[in-house]
Amino acid sequence: MYAILSDIHGNMTALERVVEDMRFFEIDGIILLGDLIDYGMQSNEVVEYIRLRLQDKVICSIWGNHERAILTSDFGRFSSRRGAECARHTASRLSGETRRYLSEKMNHEGLYEFELGGQKSSCCTWFTRRPVLEGSRAGKR
Repeated sequence: MYAILSDIHGNMTALERVVEDMRFFEIDGIILLGDLIDYGMQSNEVVEYIRLRLQDKVICSIWGNHERAILTSDFGRFSSRRGAECARHTASRLSGETRRYLSEKMNHEGLYEFELGGQKSSCCTWFTRRPVLEGSRAGKR
C-alpha cells in the first residue's frame, strides 16, 4: 500500500495526524505531490519532518506550484495578491536546509515517471508542459 501526500502547506499538525493514521496500514512507499510549503507557518518544520522521518519511504516527490513559485521567485501565477504576498513571506522564512531539500530531493519538472509494482507509473502537477500520456488526445494536437 502507498500513501499519497499533497497540499500540506506548512501545516505540521495536519501532517502529524496523517502520519499517525498511516501507522494503521502497512505503507510500502510515499508519493509526495508537492505544496509541502506556504500558507501555514511551519514550512521549515514540515520539510524537516519529511526529511528526517519519512524520506526513506519516499518513492516519488515533485514540486507543486508553491515550491515552484517560491524557489524560482515567480510570484505572478497566483490567483490573488494575497497568495503572492504569502508566498513572498514564506520565501523570506525558509531555511537553507529546507531550500536544499526542496531543490535537491524533489523533481522540478512537474512530471516524474517510475515503476510501481512492476507497472509504469507517473505523477504530475499542473505546470507540466509536455503531454502526460504520449499518444493521448492531448498529445496528438
